Amino acid sequence: MLFTGCVTNGRGAEEQPENYIIRHTQLLPRHLLTLLNGIVANHLSGKGDCLGIPPDSVIAGVREKEEYLAQDVLTPYTWVYPNLVSAMRPVLSELGHCFDFGELDKRLPRIVRDSGEDFDLHNRAQIWLLLHGMGVIGLQNGVDEKRSYVESIFHYNTLDAKKNFVVNSKSRYCFHPLFSRSLGLAGPSNSAYCVFPAGVQSLGEDG
Repeated sequence: MLFTGCVTNGRGAEEQPENYIIRHTQLLPRHLLTLLNGIVANHLSGKGDCLGIPPDSVIAGVREKEEYLAQDVLTPYTWVYPNLVSAMRPVLSELGHCFDFGELDKRLPRIVRDSGEDFDLHNRAQIWLLLHGMGVIGLQNGVDEKRSYVESIFHYNTLDAKKNFVVNSKSRYCFHPLFSRSLGLAGPSNSAYCVFPAGVQSLGEDG
């Protein structure tokens, strides 16, 4: 058995390690391999073998590599929008991991002002779609009560992101767990549920 037991996530809930790892990727093989390398390296540094990796090595390995992965995703956007990420950080940190439309929408003018970017505030949907395209935010698509997951639509787990990512005042949204620390979202959560990509079968479960 590769892992020895459940991890305790940031909400203090137990979670299968496979699910915890998947949640911190954008379902890209390089993301998965990077996290697994970090986990195994952390475990081996304690002179363990490759089998029987304990929960603390899973948590430590993911935390060690998630900032690298987050920057890998965000850096290309800084070439086009040099100040956008730095402007986003203090504003988004005011929100919980899950939030209503209005909570973010009313803060968009601050992001635009502080970034100095030429966004049209009369067409805020373009900014929502940009954040969605970056993989930072997703649309809540249901709740898995059994496993305490908010199933969410991100750009990478839908065939038609523009069609399936709805921007309206009645919807709820969430941040991708990968960006929790790089965007200052690692504070107390306002949700009892963890964000999980919709349409992906959770792993490591019985039945």
